[in-house]
Amino acid sequence: MSEEEQINPVAMNIALLREVQKHMISMNADIQTVRLELEVIRRNQERNDVHLKYEVDLSVAHTDKEIADFVKMGLEINTVTVMPVPSPMSIRLRGLESEKIDLEKKESIDISNQAITRLLVTNEAGSGIARIHAFGKWKT
Repeated sequence: MSEEEQINPVAMNIALLREVQKHMISMNADIQTVRLELEVIRRNQERNDVHLKYEVDLSVAHTDKEIADFVKMGLEINTVTVMPVPSPMSIRLRGLESEKIDLEKKESIDISNQAITRLLVTNEAGSGIARIHAFGKWKT
């Protein structure tokens, strides 16, 4: 093996350390996202009986896809939280006649103290999973 073909152990270690650093940064971002989601759940469960979690595949395009009809389920939903989304999407909270709420990549939203009757999602095919939490009470 010539000198040019020999592997430089210092360069290999530097490259390995860079890969580990990238992985650690990615892991830290994932941990921060999980912490944020757990805090949202904890805060809302203190004042609500019902917690529903929905996951929407954003790699598939949707046009006003109904995720839930809370009235038919016998629920009074008062809070919806959308965690930071990996791709742009829109939601509606009361059916097709209600206003679209647009979310850009990495944007989240927390809507409280409103009568939320349905959850509809619209998005172009993108990537990732949107995590949506709904909180409320059973109708009495």
